[in-house]
Amino acid sequence: VPRPDLTIAIGTPNACNQCHEKESPQWADNYITKWYGEKRKPHFGTAFALAREADKNALDDIIQISKNGLYPAIVRATAVFLLANYRINESLDAVTWALNDDEPLVRYNAVRAFNSRDQQLLLKNLSPLLNDPIKSIRMEAGFKLSVLPAERIPTTKKKVLQKALEEYVDAMNYSADFSGSQHNLGIFYSNLQNDEQAAKHYYEAIKIDSLFFPAKANLSVTLNKLGRNDEAEVILRDLIKTHPEFYDSYYSLGLLLAEKKDYDGAVTYLQKASILMPERSRILYNLGLMLQFLKRNDEAGKALLSALKIEPENFDYLYALADHYIKINKAEEAKKYAERLKTNFPTSGVGEQILDYLEKTSK
Repeated sequence: VPRPDLTIAIGTPNACNQCHEKESPQWADNYITKWYGEKRKPHFGTAFALAREADKNALDDIIQISKNGLYPAIVRATAVFLLANYRINESLDAVTWALNDDEPLVRYNAVRAFNSRDQQLLLKNLSPLLNDPIKSIRMEAGFKLSVLPAERIPTTKKKVLQKALEEYVDAMNYSADFSGSQHNLGIFYSNLQNDEQAAKHYYEAIKIDSLFFPAKANLSVTLNKLGRNDEAEVILRDLIKTHPEFYDSYYSLGLLLAEKKDYDGAVTYLQKASILMPERSRILYNLGLMLQFLKRNDEAGKALLSALKIEPENFDYLYALADHYIKINKAEEAKKYAERLKTNFPTSGVGEQILDYLEKTSK
């Protein structure tokens, strides 16, 4: 069904302009309106466009689409996959529900979208799919469960998990001439805490495709874990050069340079990251701590306050500001943040301890 209105709204192609290439989507939409009137049916594409940006206004629609059997399986599967952008209980519940869907494509994307740090939840919901009749689902379930320590796997599940993992590795090795497969193997071995093997596959992925930036990003983390920070720095600088739009690399390089004691360089890249990703409060927090270390106290205070503005109830940020103002002898400012710590986190006792310290040192 030609929908040039969606081309205008979210940039999708439409049948009218695929023929009338020299005309605009607005031209096509004007004719649709002239022939059929102004009413348009709601379209899942609008919700998908919002969900790709993790817009909370689309969540209810995405959940409804994922469960609505009137939609084709590929549409419902896409909705399930997009639920991974929402790290909240409602989305996880919908993804969990989709794990038992009759359509294999929906189940497969549900496994891909299932994200939980709760190992028991991961085991409970994904281990049944190790016996799924569809190989790709078994493989994906095994891959997701590979993050679990061996001792967390019940004896009754060890054999079937091992079989799924073997299927996964065989499949990736079969297509190992593709950078994506080498990258997947890198993640797999990283899950198993085999960082040397992980680094080997990330390097292979980059060798196949020098512009495959996910492998570079993961490789830099793995090299850092291995203590090979000079190599990690080379990778991150190359990533910034070849993919300047991958903003996380600026943040990662800033943290790495701090670890290497290149503090001025660390500040430079943390500042760039804070500008490129202004919504990421943790960057501002780390920047504030680094500026504080360098005795650039005014800048440090501004960075920490900016972090707190984004997350007003964050324990680390409140503590950092209280500590910061103590260090620069601004007791009244420190007291203000210590009182907020005491009010918001009474069981920690930290706010009370800071207030006691301030009272003693004021005498």
